Formats: sequence, structure tokens, C-alpha cells
Amino acid sequence: DAWTGAGADPVAGATTGPQKTLTEALKIARDQRAAAAATGTAIGPITIILRGGSYELPATLVMTAVDSGTASSPLIIKAAANEVPILSGGTSLTPVLQSDSSWAAAAPAAFQTSPFSQLYVGGERRQRVRMPKTGYYQVAGAVNPSNQTVSDAFQYSASDDIKASSTRINEAVVRAFDRWKVYTLQVVKCDTTNHILTFDTTAKSETQSQSRVSFDRTIFYILENVADAPLAAGEWYFDRTTLQLRYAPRQGEVINRANTRFVAPRLETLLRLQGASGTGSKIQFVSFQGITFAYTDWKRPAGYDPLSRQGAVLTPGTVEVSSARDIAFNGCTFCATGAYGLVMGADVQRGSVTDSVFKNLGAGGIRIGSGDDKAKSDSTYWTTDCTIENNSVTSYGQVHPNGLGIWVGFARRTLIEHNDVTDGYYSGISVGWMFCYNDGHDYATRDNIVRQNRIWHIGQHALSDMGGIYTLGEQPGTQIVGNVVSDIQAGRYGGNGIYCDEGSASIAATNNLAFNLSSSAMEFHWGRDLSITSNIFALGQDCVFENSSPEVTGAYTFEDNVLLTQSQPFFAGSGVSKSVQLGNNLYRSTTGGTK
Repeated sequence: DAWTGAGADPVAGATTGPQKTLTEALKIARDQRAAAAATGTAIGPITIILRGGSYELPATLVMTAVDSGTASSPLIIKAAANEVPILSGGTSLTPVLQSDSSWAAAAPAAFQTSPFSQLYVGGERRQRVRMPKTGYYQVAGAVNPSNQTVSDAFQYSASDDIKASSTRINEAVVRAFDRWKVYTLQVVKCDTTNHILTFDTTAKSETQSQSRVSFDRTIFYILENVADAPLAAGEWYFDRTTLQLRYAPRQGEVINRANTRFVAPRLETLLRLQGASGTGSKIQFVSFQGITFAYTDWKRPAGYDPLSRQGAVLTPGTVEVSSARDIAFNGCTFCATGAYGLVMGADVQRGSVTDSVFKNLGAGGIRIGSGDDKAKSDSTYWTTDCTIENNSVTSYGQVHPNGLGIWVGFARRTLIEHNDVTDGYYSGISVGWMFCYNDGHDYATRDNIVRQNRIWHIGQHALSDMGGIYTLGEQPGTQIVGNVVSDIQAGRYGGNGIYCDEGSASIAATNNLAFNLSSSAMEFHWGRDLSITSNIFALGQDCVFENSSPEVTGAYTFEDNVLLTQSQPFFAGSGVSKSVQLGNNLYRSTTGGTK
């Protein structure tokens, strides 16, 4: 929240002229609005202009209903023309060159009790020291596999060079990759005789109420923050006892002490726009234009259930919005984040995210709606009429690989249009959160439109069971139209173009192009009442279209599509013949022949 030093000196206590912090500017805006209301004076938009530079916020900036604008007098927070203001959650460190060509920096004492888990050098994320240096270790076996309630340990291979002799092994973190899930496990003990790593909590298969994870040889893992591990180029280690950071520069990396910023993030969330839930006052009519939100961390809570849930939807956002109306982000940048870029959570109406860039993201780009089970039937939690348009989402999943480019949970009438989503490890656009039909309930998720987006180069052989576009649950009126999906590469299985997973129903997929997939161009797990028409599905490495667990009758219509294969089957799965209405499709092989 520090003044950048650009422009004239701030005028302390004044109601005009430059102010030192955004907090002070917001207070002036509130006072102006209150004065106008007291006299019955009509006022136009109130605009706060941020000059270029980095504003290091000391704490999460919280805006509430008292900061609201109105339809005729919105609050606008915007960048000065041709300048780049950065709201930062980090602390800049001063690097010092060492005799071994590494760099060191001293960190403030606050990091001793709350150490950072990310580091940004010159605006780019750097890897915390890890083992192995490339690739993954493989779990050797479960510990006490007959115990179905505890999975706080696994056996590692004696050949895994995890520096188990370290006296500080309890600072290490295991990141384990299991199909579509990623576990973050704090090491508390290493048994070097029996080769067992023990953790501070139990890994659950999906939620706290379900059984534990079976740590078998299908799970791969890495260790991070091992004190005795050597630093490879581009790696760092922070010694919280001495408050010293060590960094090994990348090959050819030039570090200029005066100009290359080392930033250690302190905050998980920079900005929270928070109205009152239920019938309380909402924050409304606030827009952000041309602002960069950057440098946040993700701090693993004590006793944290290490499963980051599907999609990492329990992780925080760099910016969070809830119980709000008419909040807009235009031309903004969300980057260098510990988790998600922007979360428009429960009870948001008419939110918009346009012409913005999301990059270098710890989890995903944008979350719309709540994933809270209460929202299944309580309409006060529902998010409606949001627009996500003309955005770029790239390099996501850097900390939580199961993060999603764009996620829509319990929300209605969301428009997701003309976005480019690429360079992630899990699904690009995900809509729905029921995992079943909505029988007996109103539809918390419905009438969402995913239209003319480009989703490509995701999966990258890391996680499994994904789709460029992914759906869950029954959602009448939802349309998937005119999208281009390609180059989805899963780890073990399930690299699909469009994937209608559990309970997907009452969804129409029309005029899409999906090609170059490690599994299928489209997969239908189980559901009903799907309309799949006028699409081009091509070059799935397993098949073109897979129906893996269908309804018995009347599940979907498949008409007027073009299917292209090399030598793989057009259809696969047990239920294609009994649950599909086929008609007027064109089947072609690259080896010749048309049906």
C-alpha cells in the first residue's frame, strides 16, 4: 500500500490531490458520497486513478457495501494513461551476489513465523528446491493398507534421493499426483530403515467424510523444500531460522541488483470485495480498469486436508468477490499468484471480466459461483448473469496443477465467450458441480453458455481424467457452442476434448471442433438428454467418441457430426449402441474411406 513516488507529493489529509494509498483514496470517495447524500446532491462517477509503480499492500484490502457506487455514480478504480500500477502482496528483497555465483537476500523477521512458499525473480516464478530435479518419484507402496481410515504415510524406494538424513526433513513438503487430484503433505518423520515418509495429516480420497487414499504405485510425487538438497539452476531455498534466501540463477540469467526485483509474497488475497450475505447490503457498481494484481502466496494451513479437491476449488483467490452486484474488471492483469487469479464466489450478480490477462497462476484463472454444498438448494448462494469475455488464461496450475482455467460452480446464465485458455495441467473450462442429477431440487447451475473459446495445450502428461471443456451434473439450457479444443495430453488416461462427466444432463454441444487428443475428442461418462450435433471430432488416440458408462435408454442424440480417425475406432465404450440416437453423421479415416 506504499506510495510509488511517481507524480506530485501526496497531500496528507486533503480531499483533493494525490493520496499516498488506495485506502486513503477510498475513504475520500466514501466521504464525498456521504456528503452528497446528506445534501441530496446528485453526483456522477467517482474515479480513483492509480499512477504506475508497485503498491505493496500491508494486508488484504477489504471493500464493503459502504464503498459501493450506484448505476449513475459508479466507483471506478483505473490506471493512469499509459502507466502500469501493480497492487502487490509481496515484499521486495535486495539480492547480494555470492562467491559461488549464487545470490542471497535477507528477509524481514515476519517471514520467520510465516515463511513464503513462492519466489518471483524479475516478475517470474522460480521453483523452490525440489527432488528429483526432473520428473517424479514413484510411491513404492502403502503403509498398513488394511487400515481404511488412516493414510498418513507411504513407503518410498530406497533409491529415491530424498536427503532423508537431513535433520530438517520435517520442513519438506510432498506433492503427490493421483489422477485428477494433488495432495500437499507436510513431512513430520522419515524412517530411513523401512523407507517410510510420515505426514502431519491423513489424505482423504475426496472429502473429510470419505475413506483415505490408497498410496500405491500409481501415485507419483516430488519433495520440495528439502534443506540439504543442492540448488539446481533456477531453484531457491529460504532458511527461516536465519532469514536468508539462497537462489541459483538460471543459465544465462543476468541479475542486475538495481533493477532485478526479488519478491517474496506475504498475502494470499490482495483485495476482497465483500457484501453482506442473505438480505444484507451488497457491494455494488465498482469497476477496475487496467490494474495489475500480483505477487501472492499459498500457505498450507495447519491440519489442512491435503487434497486440494477437484479443480483446487478450495484455494483462495488473489482477488475475491462475494455478495456483490455489478462488479467489473476490464483490461486487468492477474499474475504471479499463489492460487486462483479471480474468484467471483457466492451471491454475485452481473459480474464481468473482460479483456484481461491471467498468467503465471498458482491454481487457475477465474472461478465463478460457489462450490459450497449449501448452494445446491439455497438460492441466496447462487451467482447469476456473469460475463467472462475476451480474456487470456495461460500458464496455470503452477502450484496446484489441478487448478482450472475457468470454473463455473453453482451459477446461472454465465457467458464464457472468446477466451483463450492454454498451458495448464488440468481441464480448461469446467461447468457444473453436482456429480449427479438434480432430481427433487431446483437447478442451481443452468443456462450457462460456453461459446467460441480456444482451449489448447493442456494436461501436458501430468494429471488425468480431464477435458478441454468439462461438465458435471444436470444443467438445463447450458450450451457448448463453436469452441476449438486441441492438444490435450493426459498423464494416465482421460485426455478428452469435450468431457461430459458424472450426471451431465440437459446440455447441448453444437458446432465445436476438437482434435489431437490423447484419449477421445468427446467422452460421455454418464448422464442423459444430451444433444451433440454438427461438431467435428477428430484424431483421438484411443477413439473419436467414448461412452464409458451410459444410461440404458434415451441418453443422448448424436447427429450431423463429422468424425475423423487414423486407425482408431470411431466409437468406444459399453453403451454406444443402447443409449444413443445416431443420424446423418459422416465418418472418415485418414487412411481412406467415408461412411
